Amino acid sequence: MSKRCHRTVPAIAAALALMSGGALAQDADTLNLSYGIYVSGSRVYKINYTASLSSDHYQTSVSMGPKGLGKLFSDYKLQMTSKGVVADGLPQPTSFASDSEKDDEKKRIEMTWSSDDLPKADRSFGMSPERAADVEAVLKPQTPDPLTAVLHHALRSDQKPCTGTLRAYNGAEVYELAFKYLGQEEIAANREAAYSGPTFKCEVVFVPVAGYAKKKKKKLLVQRPTYTVWFAAILSPTTSTKLLVPVRAIGNTGKRKFEIVAFEAKISGKPLAALSQLGN
Repeated sequence: MSKRCHRTVPAIAAALALMSGGALAQDADTLNLSYGIYVSGSRVYKINYTASLSSDHYQTSVSMGPKGLGKLFSDYKLQMTSKGVVADGLPQPTSFASDSEKDDEKKRIEMTWSSDDLPKADRSFGMSPERAADVEAVLKPQTPDPLTAVLHHALRSDQKPCTGTLRAYNGAEVYELAFKYLGQEEIAANREAAYSGPTFKCEVVFVPVAGYAKKKKKKLLVQRPTYTVWFAAILSPTTSTKLLVPVRAIGNTGKRKFEIVAFEAKISGKPLAALSQLGN
């Protein structure tokens, strides 16, 4: 796996493995999703996502690390958690934590939100004054963390899936995900996939905004990471909430094509395939 993949995998995890959520009802829904990242037919990474969503609170987590042949090319690991409240039907973060490790270098970020103040970030590593000022210039009090941001996207996606732009702050960098709706498409049955059936097909473009080194930002703006993502429209069994859950994605890392596939996917203990709303 190339060095470029090390940089883009966190964005892939945030953008693709977490875009599930919906109108939060009185009782809680529990999501359990596992994804494999495949390169040249071999699974090189695994992503686990869990969430508990109720009418007034939410808690989500994601973890990822190399699997199989991936351990020969990369040792990058990532763990993120987010908690918050639901006000006026929208998730608002109260705390976020991120732990990453690569080449024996560990980094931790903790963030908190309160009233009308900007998000506060406590980092285990330093940032140059220039990059810190770059981030602060674009931050707003309720700029969400990556996990909360995707819940906002899902809430806006019921009537018009994959439209608009999503902004997120990971405690060191601010980025946007630009969405484009490509239509509906049927996913055929596959022994490696947990879902087959009708989906929304969308394009997702990663756009760096602030906090990046100049050279890295310029490269990402010239060659913007672009992914194609397939979302299953699901009606949750516990709260009858409409959810958009990513079940497949494709993109490129360097000269190699990668594919992300959900090989385990359940909501409140029931498989996605039994809960699809498209075509019904």
